Amino acid sequence: MHSVGTSNLLALIPHPSSPHARPCPGKHVVAATAAAHVEVREARPGLEALRQTLAACPVTEQEAEGSSAGHPPPPGARTRDELLADLPISPAELDAALEGLGAFVMDGRWRVLDARCCAEVVKMVLLTVVEHGWTTFRVPRDEAIEKTAKADLRAEVVAGALAAVAAPTPGGAEGELAIDMARVAKVHARALLCGRAEWPAAELETAVRTQLPEEARDSVDVAGALRGEAVTVGQPGAPVTVALPAYALTTEPAARFQAMFAVKQRWTRQEMAPYLEGLDVPGVTDEELLLRYARETKGGGDVPATWSARYSFQ
Repeated sequence: MHSVGTSNLLALIPHPSSPHARPCPGKHVVAATAAAHVEVREARPGLEALRQTLAACPVTEQEAEGSSAGHPPPPGARTRDELLADLPISPAELDAALEGLGAFVMDGRWRVLDARCCAEVVKMVLLTVVEHGWTTFRVPRDEAIEKTAKADLRAEVVAGALAAVAAPTPGGAEGELAIDMARVAKVHARALLCGRAEWPAAELETAVRTQLPEEARDSVDVAGALRGEAVTVGQPGAPVTVALPAYALTTEPAARFQAMFAVKQRWTRQEMAPYLEGLDVPGVTDEELLLRYARETKGGGDVPATWSARYSFQ
């Protein structure tokens, strides 16, 4: 609810059925005036505040160790009830958002994995898969978690890392998972970009491929894995990849477009696509948002159209 002021005169007239109404044929008798009124506006759930709360105290490699069990959680970690009390979000919205953010419960608090911790645990999961002769598209979830956790890791952490790269095997047995190498590449790309925000494009691609199992290095689409994680800028002869994780950007449209154009002046529609996700403004389509904050420059021949800032955000 918002109080909205006005410079206009708002005349308040009693309803005819009101006991305060004063019948006056052909005229309206003003009972009071108002300088403001209350509007009820649709409020978006506090997803950005939730993301910031979880990102403030991620599970690090040290905390992921099995020896950390029983230690008190960090002060910033929150229970579900605390998140509901602190954030403008419904229980159903919170549950859906926690799942979408890859959050999991550890010591009674909802947590997410630090990017580098997640990458290291994913490596260990893949080593477990090889060690036990499983195929990456038929991994027994519970057994993989148990076997990997024996390397002094918290089972919750292993489960969280596995969820980041795997999904139920289509047509598989219950509890069977398929590991998606494109998601594995994304996990490693995110970890590398956390350690270094700018890379020569070819160097980053090589670094990501090096982290993958040997049999997957040539087949994975690394450029696809980087969508929504980073953008390529600079001259065609010397492109540079710059970290710009969509999940870390504000969900307020103007501020998000400002952040995008601060990193890269001209975008193709395909490059912008992952950054438009999460900007669900009621009654406004992606195309309408684009036209509101960006202007299109038509390409020619094989050159795609590009989008640049419609106005200065300064």
